[in-house]
Amino acid sequence: MNGTESAKTETKRRNTRLWRILVRPFWRATLRFLDHEGLELAGYIAFSVLLALFPFILFLVALSGFIGQSAAVQEFMVFAFDYLPVEVGRALYPVVSDIVLNPPASGILTFSMIGTLWVASSGVEALRTALDRAYGVAEPRAFWLRRLQGLGFVFGGAGGVFVVILLIVVGPLAWDAAMAIAPVIFEMEGTFNIVRYGIGSLSLLVVIWCLYRLLPNVKQRWINALPGAIFAAASWLFVATVYSMYLSNVTNYTVTYGSLGGIIGALMFFFFTAIIFIYGAELNFVLMEIAEDAEQPTEAVKA
Repeated sequence: MNGTESAKTETKRRNTRLWRILVRPFWRATLRFLDHEGLELAGYIAFSVLLALFPFILFLVALSGFIGQSAAVQEFMVFAFDYLPVEVGRALYPVVSDIVLNPPASGILTFSMIGTLWVASSGVEALRTALDRAYGVAEPRAFWLRRLQGLGFVFGGAGGVFVVILLIVVGPLAWDAAMAIAPVIFEMEGTFNIVRYGIGSLSLLVVIWCLYRLLPNVKQRWINALPGAIFAAASWLFVATVYSMYLSNVTNYTVTYGSLGGIIGALMFFFFTAIIFIYGAELNFVLMEIAEDAEQPTEAVKA
């Protein structure tokens, strides 16, 4: 009897430990997500990101023309669209292609480009609002300072894109040179493609990680922002795959929305992306709270 009770007690403790380690953080993050009106904020982010997407691409194209890398941007756009659901890509690609193939004739330092940068930075402000809400902090920084930081993220994002372009465009050239020297490497081409797309996934992780760490008005270490970033990047890749299958086999937005069906599908995709982004921040905060509670000493129980 004692052995049976001991086994039951040990099983209960193991289940309690499993709850605390695996289940409780996600449950608490879910409750915080709902309390902080995460769905409503996700809708706001989805609209803001869709509104800021094309101005950012316009800025990217203008910048690429300024430094003589227009063809490289075209290669990057093709690669980036491989990560999007097919139906979403079909809705966005015509507009993006028109921007890339027919860039504006004006220079980069024009009044219209300043307006473009302003709209693009508005997407950053939407992300900041959601992160501040997730971390439960106010935003005392001045409006102009937040806008400057938002513009900094736009420029930083453009710089990050060009780093990825270097890896995507120069990578195959290096691979071709290696095959010319050692033809046996040709057998590893499949592995190279896996590595190539792995670099794209890693870039996504780094972008989310930087946003979690730098945007909210909260002091935290880089390591504190990493768990939510890993969760968000992995969840985004999974949701993008599932949503693509859903659009291809289950539903067709054009039946309900007509010619706007593609845009509605893209907006819904950004909505799901925003939910994942906000939830990852909530998860980071919960894990930080749990770590702080674990570090605090407990009082001894008096006999």
